Amino acid sequence: MDSLSGSQGRCPKRVQPDRDWQEANKKLRERLQARDDNLLEVIRKGETLAYGQWADFFLENYSKPPVRAEKTHEANERCIKHLKAAFAMGRLVDITADSIEMYLRDRLRQRVRVKVKLGYRELGAIKATTIHQEFRVLRRMLNVAVRKKLLAANPCSGVEFPVAVKGLFRPHYVAWLSN
Repeated sequence: MDSLSGSQGRCPKRVQPDRDWQEANKKLRERLQARDDNLLEVIRKGETLAYGQWADFFLENYSKPPVRAEKTHEANERCIKHLKAAFAMGRLVDITADSIEMYLRDRLRQRVRVKVKLGYRELGAIKATTIHQEFRVLRRMLNVAVRKKLLAANPCSGVEFPVAVKGLFRPHYVAWLSN
């Protein structure tokens, strides 16, 4: 019996090549660069690490006093509570600039929820400064992950914070003519 044929004389199925060639080439380039930089094992560790695990590790080791002030740690905990709700199920390497932008846009549409006796009450929209603080905490967390070589690059560097355009810009020094 031929070594390639199975127990019933059939040829084994051939492995289908990856259909998304760009993604496959990107992964190959990352792996080759990691091999050249002697980082391949560390990057493999980062590929299996979940965002929720990294967030807990970050809070424990990079957010508490004496590394950071107590108030900063409390603010980081509040921000990470919302970030974990969005990204906790995914792996750390699966976070992309597009997923971060979608998260920011969704948060800008949400309303403030306040706990009252009979449940929750919704108030006005969440302020952009609150969401920007969450973005800054996420950027810091991912910068630490890059420094620890769990990520090749920080996806926050490709994110543009969404802003609302408010009316026509009229500088005070321009005389407007009314005709």
